[in-house]
Amino acid sequence: MINTFFILSKVHYLMGDLWYIFLMALILFGYYGFDNVGDEQLLDETVRLIQEMPTPFPFIVANGPIPTPFPSFNRWNIVRWIQALIRSRVLVFGGGSVFQSRSSLRSLLFYLFIVQLAQWCQCRVIVLCHGWGPFKYAWHERLSAWVLRHADRSWRCSMQYPRFVKDAVFCDLTLTQPPVPNRDGSSNKVGVSFRLDGDESHVSSHLLKTYSSVIRLTNETKPRSNGVSLSDIWEDHDLSLSLVVTDRYHTAIWASKHGIAWVGISTDPKLINLAQSASQLCYASVSEYKNAMDLTDNSKGVCLQAWVSGHAPYRLKIKDWLHEHITH
Repeated sequence: MINTFFILSKVHYLMGDLWYIFLMALILFGYYGFDNVGDEQLLDETVRLIQEMPTPFPFIVANGPIPTPFPSFNRWNIVRWIQALIRSRVLVFGGGSVFQSRSSLRSLLFYLFIVQLAQWCQCRVIVLCHGWGPFKYAWHERLSAWVLRHADRSWRCSMQYPRFVKDAVFCDLTLTQPPVPNRDGSSNKVGVSFRLDGDESHVSSHLLKTYSSVIRLTNETKPRSNGVSLSDIWEDHDLSLSLVVTDRYHTAIWASKHGIAWVGISTDPKLINLAQSASQLCYASVSEYKNAMDLTDNSKGVCLQAWVSGHAPYRLKIKDWLHEHITH
């Protein structure tokens, strides 16, 4: 499998993207190439699943402005999309939460347009371990569910739930990675990770009343000033943190992998559900969290690594499911 992928990669390098499209079976699509560590981890895990399959499937990534280490094409080029979809077996959405309108309706409409374009080109659509929502308006969700009505999805396949409706629960691919052992949780340092600098500043100043130092964890591959990028420490680096406070979903997963107790501050159903599943605390706002500081329990990190390990069997199920739906 590795040799086959190596050969195809060399062909792509020597002949260019257009020639590689003639060889491929899969298109991988998500929020890739936008300097977001969580989404790049999801892409890596999707590729790893494909490379571990008994059948070699060449693939190409519909990518954003930042290059990935895989064969790719410009996600905004509709001509290239049509060329790729006509020659591909399956379009795979490899994880994340692109089907939502909280951040941008235009973004949601673009993803839905690509889904519809794939169907017109007779290319199957697979939604692999994907988040769903949140949506600003009910019609955004209804439209998304209608466009995706013929798509296959891997998470909660056997459960009796409406397809793609109010479904915040799913198994994230990064949760199926093994936990990172041997963490020393005796320090008095805390990590913070927020989308808005104002929220991060307010939480950090409050935490400094209790902890000796605050470390900024960034979800960009290149850290901001005085920050540490999760891309550099995702697998095996130990910052010896006793707590992480965040409104970022994959920062919470990173903390879980390292057995670090974390507190979520978010109204995102996905992060709220993750906190409930992992027995961690979650608050709706920074002010609510600051008023409940005395309830923070750092011991909640003790069982996190065992909780992450419990997701490992899902990985084999997801891989088998993906292989079956690609080959049939």
